[in-house]
Amino acid sequence: MSADLSDELYRATVGRMMESHAARILQLASVCGASLAHAPTAPWLRFLGGHTRELTDLFAELSTRYETVTAAPLAPPSLERREDHAPPLPRTWPESLAALLVAGRQLRWQLHEHDLCSYAPYRDFVARAVASLDARHARLDAAFAELRDAPDGADAHAHLAHALDAWMLWAAESFGRPNTPGMAYSIRVGLRRRDAGATWSDLLEDLRAMARATTVPLPPQWMPEPERPSFLAALHAITRESIPHD
Repeated sequence: MSADLSDELYRATVGRMMESHAARILQLASVCGASLAHAPTAPWLRFLGGHTRELTDLFAELSTRYETVTAAPLAPPSLERREDHAPPLPRTWPESLAALLVAGRQLRWQLHEHDLCSYAPYRDFVARAVASLDARHARLDAAFAELRDAPDGADAHAHLAHALDAWMLWAAESFGRPNTPGMAYSIRVGLRRRDAGATWSDLLEDLRAMARATTVPLPPQWMPEPERPSFLAALHAITRESIPHD
């Protein structure tokens, strides 16, 4: 379906979509800014500074696009109330890594859900924003190995796991409520592809894959339960155990 900004409901929905994305971009930029004080090396300081600059550029571009749709400015003070339920900004490097990982991937998957957006001017923005986030996220992988190999690696990982749990609790609600009339309308008019529940599943599987492949200590409650053996397999196991062996 093509865009129809002359339709009041469609235009208002596009505006709310942009506000939601702007709030998440601003939050991630705030996390980067707070993490500067905890950067363990100069390269990490440069990484965080560059990431903050990219995010603020994205916010500025989104603000311009928002004004063409709503004829109103988009500024950080108008979005502050959206972050009421986010965890506190990082106070240590492990907390910074947890926040950067989860908030960054949450934003990535939230934006990716709109990669085929029926409002065509937004598709290019989404593609470039997702590519930028993916490139930054790839660098974060090394940080977890560095943290593990540090002299206080065990304590740092425990601290990291606690912070990951807090940010995962936030992320579980950050995509919005599933199966709402507004969500159904956005899907119907092509502004997004799927319901919020599917986007959350993508994020969860992404982080689970990272936890399996790296040293990211994702808390057990966010990992899938072990597959249970079938009743027949369990019965065979019991039978084998009951047979006496010489």
